[in-house]
Amino acid sequence: MKQNHQRTETLRRALTRGREHLFERVKASRRDTNPEALSTPGDTMDVAKSLVDAEIRASIIERTEQQLAQINTALARLAGGQYGICLDCGEEIPIERLKAIPSAIYCVGCKAKDAQEGSRDRIS
Repeated sequence: MKQNHQRTETLRRALTRGREHLFERVKASRRDTNPEALSTPGDTMDVAKSLVDAEIRASIIERTEQQLAQINTALARLAGGQYGICLDCGEEIPIERLKAIPSAIYCVGCKAKDAQEGSRDRIS
């Protein structure tokens, strides 16, 4: 029982750290966005570069927000006692995998089997 509690607390800390890191990335990306760059007159290349930069930043923010949602889902699963359990086979996902991919919902074996079958709808 004590080992299970330690595992849960280790995972909770890892998820919380990951969430804090992602929050900081989103804040930094939004802070670095320069709305005046698009309105500043310049040649066509300057405007094109500004547009591309804005699209890249928006894409990074969107991906980071998706990762935040996955971590929030993982924290909810942790609170419900379901985090770290493979959705396919019901076995515990090794803590090393969860540390590397906190939003993992499948063990390595099920994920590999899925990749061999060519399914594209799984994320972790």
